[in-house]
Amino acid sequence: MFDAWTLAGVAGGSAVLTYLATSGWREQSGQTSMRLSLDKGHSLVGDVRFLGGALTAVASMYVKSSGTKHALQAVSAASFLSLIQTEVVRWKVAKDKKQIAGPLPVFPSFSNPVFGGVQQPAWARSK
Repeated sequence: MFDAWTLAGVAGGSAVLTYLATSGWREQSGQTSMRLSLDKGHSLVGDVRFLGGALTAVASMYVKSSGTKHALQAVSAASFLSLIQTEVVRWKVAKDKKQIAGPLPVFPSFSNPVFGGVQQPAWARSK
């Protein structure tokens, strides 16, 4: 299905996404979430790698051009591979009981009125 260049692209793309997810993204409690979630609770389903991988996989089923289909499948594979890598690391850290990653939800919570990665402006925040 994939040739050597595509596999190199998938490996490189997943490495970059994993680096972005694990580098310095800390919560207020000092724990690294290792997720690039759109919601404030850092849920797995709200992670942009999960959403992007799912959307590109679905889009690749409806594309007629073989080159575009191949590219979308590579992007989807890189997204899911990065997500799997960080979740394995999260599981290993949680198993070793180190305070790098705490338990996070799988599904986003829609009860929180501040849904999204962008914070409110400083003048709109309650003090």
